[in-house]
Amino acid sequence: MKFNAEESTGTEALAAETLQPLDPGAVRDDVPGEPYLVAAYVVVWLIFFGYVFSLRRNQNRLREEVQRLEESLDDRIAEKSETVSPEVG
Repeated sequence: MKFNAEESTGTEALAAETLQPLDPGAVRDDVPGEPYLVAAYVVVWLIFFGYVFSLRRNQNRLREEVQRLEESLDDRIAEKSETVSPEVG
């Protein structure tokens, strides 16, 4: 079925010339896979926040390990300075 602008009258002809819908209320902006699009966004955000949480947890673990190693190093330095004292004689 072809649309013939010559056969249409008034509003239909104007709509055909300006590429406007006849009833603007009837036009809907539907995305065919909208539920899948929303689900994909949710999954991407969950992965992102999971990754950020993982980075934060690893950062805290490494900070604690560095602190423990610094304390261990300080203890060893203190032990060495106590055992190896210069003899004055």
